[in-house]
Amino acid sequence: MKKIDRIRDKFCKVVLGDTRNTKPVLHLLLPEPIKRSMDWSQITMDPTNYVSKRYREGYSDIVAKTKMKNDQGVLDLDIYFLFEHKSTNEKDTPIQILNYKHLVWAKDISEGKPMRVIIPIVFYYGQEKWTIPLQFIDHFKVANDVKPYLLDFQYILFDATKWDFREEKHRELKNNVFLLTALALMKSTTNEDMESIREIFRFWVERGFLDEKENIIFFMMFISETKKLDMDNLVKILEETNIEGGDMMLTLADRIRKEARKDFIQEGIEEGKKENTWEIIKNAFNLGLPINIIEKLTGIPAEQINLMKEKMAQS
Repeated sequence: MKKIDRIRDKFCKVVLGDTRNTKPVLHLLLPEPIKRSMDWSQITMDPTNYVSKRYREGYSDIVAKTKMKNDQGVLDLDIYFLFEHKSTNEKDTPIQILNYKHLVWAKDISEGKPMRVIIPIVFYYGQEKWTIPLQFIDHFKVANDVKPYLLDFQYILFDATKWDFREEKHRELKNNVFLLTALALMKSTTNEDMESIREIFRFWVERGFLDEKENIIFFMMFISETKKLDMDNLVKILEETNIEGGDMMLTLADRIRKEARKDFIQEGIEEGKKENTWEIIKNAFNLGLPINIIEKLTGIPAEQINLMKEKMAQS
């Protein structure tokens, strides 16, 4: 499950970390008053390197920023959009958002700057109904006359389970096939439904997207990993969909397999480095220790160790 979560996290960062996708998402989700007050020409991504290690876990570092008008109509306020993605009802989601707000505001105050405006956006793509209150104050079961003394904020919820990428109201996104595909895949990532994947394949043909080979590989690998399908089965599903362009997809299959294998090797390398076992593995190979012993020493699966051995031989 942790591997799938890492895959989803990487996927969301690639998609939402690109302003070509961030801008239309903000157009889709933000209330009109906020959209009218923003400078759309200055939207950039924030590196968030000021977030301490203490809060890194469970924290999304997908943050967009720009300027907005103050109460005098002057475009001089910083506004930040914090993107969080969830596959389950995580009750501490509002606390994660609050932690980020606290970090940013504490930094602003320490630097003698005005506190920036922060709008949280939660992308949800789980199977169960989202039940976390949008208003922070609704977590407190108190009388209304007590509420003015309590902290409150609201986040924007994008519930992918209720979203259909072909709906007319999303027509402003119709030319961004990459983003529409990504949002549709977020919706299908936690279920076993393969018809939605076939629908995406047909959508690619309809929009002439099959020429975007790098993007096709990116999405096919994501589908393969989250649906737990090898490339042969995924290509078979593509063939069964009976769409034009299937032959071209078959030629991409070998490259996709190679990319997946390369990622698998890299994952093993990163895991080894993280656990300080990379040197142990190299020394174990030099000593001629068998794979099963190295597996026990490091906790890294034998298949990854074999691939890492091949990688070492090539370097």
